[in-house]
Amino acid sequence: GLVGSEMCIRDSCLLSYKKGWYITGILLLSFFTSIGMFNTSYHLQSHGSQHIYHFSGEQGIIYGTVTQAEIKSDNTYQEIQLNTHFFQSQNKHYQVNGPILLRVYGEKPAFRYGDMVKAEVLLEEPKLPGNFGEFNYRDYLMRQKIFLTGSINIEKAEIVGHSHEIGFNAF
Repeated sequence: GLVGSEMCIRDSCLLSYKKGWYITGILLLSFFTSIGMFNTSYHLQSHGSQHIYHFSGEQGIIYGTVTQAEIKSDNTYQEIQLNTHFFQSQNKHYQVNGPILLRVYGEKPAFRYGDMVKAEVLLEEPKLPGNFGEFNYRDYLMRQKIFLTGSINIEKAEIVGHSHEIGFNAF
């Protein structure tokens, strides 16, 4: 079914068509199409000066809370989504926010939802597809508001607490 704004657009265009106001209908359709395009592009961007995206391409230590954790079927790695809190680079600490997607390699990676993690990582943007028509993983992640990925070795990561046990100040 149509939602309120879609019904308004449809009704406005139909009314202008029935009254012979073709230009009005075209202008309304153009206006609402432009608003929709702006809204879509706005929501596919990282927001704020503290967003983790500003550290793209940097090596450092990330601190955050696991919001999703999945061990891949072939047991070669675990994929976790981390809601970031702090990033340490070149002996400076930065308060950050925004999710990242990490692949954890090593013996029995077992991060769980709510684990507060400290890990050494190189933050990177997901790769663009190499062939025309190939699945665009970067766009897929952007629609989920994930702009950076990274790989970590389990030996260079540790659980520093659980979100239910300790507060933000543990970092």
